Amino acid sequence: MRSGRDQAQALANLAPTEVVPPQVAAGKEAAGRSARLSRYRAKSVDLVRCHPVFTVALTLAIILRIVVMIAFQPIFWFTDSASYLATALNYTLSTVRPGGYSVLLAILGPLHSFELISLLQHLMGLAVGVLIYALLWRRGLPGWAATLAAVPVLFDAYELQLEHMLMSDTLSLLLVTLVVVLLCWNDEVSLRTAVIAGLLLGYATVVRSVGIPMLAIVVVCLFARKVSWRKIVALVACCAVPVVCYMAEYDFQHSSFAITNSTGVFLYDRVMEFANCATIRPSPSLAILCDPRPQSQRLQPPLEYIWDYNDPIYNLAKRSKYPPPLLGHSSGQILFRPFVSTNVFTPKINELAEKFAERAILAQPGDYIRVVASDTLRSFYWGSPIPYDKSNGQYLFRDKFRYHLSWVQEMRRYEPGMAWPRVVQPFAGFLVGYQRYVYLQGPMLAVILLIGLGGVLARRRRLGGLVLLPWALGVLLLVLPPVAIGFNSRYVLATVPCFCLAAGLTFAKDPSLPAAPSSLGKPE
Repeated sequence: MRSGRDQAQALANLAPTEVVPPQVAAGKEAAGRSARLSRYRAKSVDLVRCHPVFTVALTLAIILRIVVMIAFQPIFWFTDSASYLATALNYTLSTVRPGGYSVLLAILGPLHSFELISLLQHLMGLAVGVLIYALLWRRGLPGWAATLAAVPVLFDAYELQLEHMLMSDTLSLLLVTLVVVLLCWNDEVSLRTAVIAGLLLGYATVVRSVGIPMLAIVVVCLFARKVSWRKIVALVACCAVPVVCYMAEYDFQHSSFAITNSTGVFLYDRVMEFANCATIRPSPSLAILCDPRPQSQRLQPPLEYIWDYNDPIYNLAKRSKYPPPLLGHSSGQILFRPFVSTNVFTPKINELAEKFAERAILAQPGDYIRVVASDTLRSFYWGSPIPYDKSNGQYLFRDKFRYHLSWVQEMRRYEPGMAWPRVVQPFAGFLVGYQRYVYLQGPMLAVILLIGLGGVLARRRRLGGLVLLPWALGVLLLVLPPVAIGFNSRYVLATVPCFCLAAGLTFAKDPSLPAAPSSLGKPE
């Protein structure tokens, strides 16, 4: 038998439901949207009030990037851009440089828009500045100080130009900054954070091959912070996933379980600035790589040497049965260097070049240290680094920038019907003048580096604390190019976020977090 309450409930369930008129339902939905919009607007206003200095800086940085996109349409092209675009179009990994950036281009390919790629890269640059500010503010720095640390990334003219270029540098910059911010956000590194950081680091490795040495630095710094070995193993394992998958695909395409076939060739390029075979005394199999010309007659700087068809390494290439390198064109030929028609980026040549370079370094260690130190110190020179390397001229804003027909032909394969690239005045002229004065000078970078070093030394009892990770990564990114390839001004830009974070964390409350909420809502 049902109770009286059960019967009343059953009768209530049988009662007809109230029918809401469509006009009333639409009104309630509109009211809900209005309420949500009001809440978002209130939160945005609170965010601006809490961070006025950074809001002004970020707004100006956004305006600058809009000016760049208007002035130079649709995007800047660098010699290496052909390689990245060819990999994205042909789904064939380059033997010269990692193709992680090309994966992004391939994903965006169906949209057929270089403007979109440029926009995303500018957003990446802005995101790096926001990440620097967010971490340093969270770690106790006042808003103006955290903003100051983000200024070099937000306003450096060479950074703006690099963001507008079809190159992997901006993506790599964002990935490295994300890894550092994730691992320094809390005192304790959670398992989830370790997994995410490992995946990001793995992707960074196949975007730029510097990722493997970065992994070693990250592991050492986490051990110094006494992070659980299980979390470190998880980070390493997750880092290995994208790297091993990429290498497996590379092995399928090129019969070599590697990321590229260029590391030995570029190291050979590095040592030919000083290599003397009378001192090295190489074996007969390596003697063909000797250059009889004196150093003064070899193409300099070292980054240009390898592209000279008169170099001895091309004697090996003439004997090679490998096809031309996948550098830019669908045919596999190197674009914009018509004198290069043979392939030096093969497993066999790469191995021989690496052996020769190692012999040169062992036979002439003093000369090797000299050229590495010279190129490293070049990062701290006053004035523009552009005159050192003629290829660096491609990193300049120009009010009469010229696009070669072959460039446009390749770009139209990705974006059919693309208009001829153009330069728009007076915006371009403004940026040309802006770049003459607004960029991080070498001595300023040295000061930032030394501030971070001071933070590491001040925390020596804690083995550098949080400061050690960004500072050590910055040093690695600064020194590794001169060690393995040679100096290039765009490689220096990759160090700036890490050094700025290290300098900012030097003045942060470490190791304990400040008594600040997790959201960025605390007044300055």
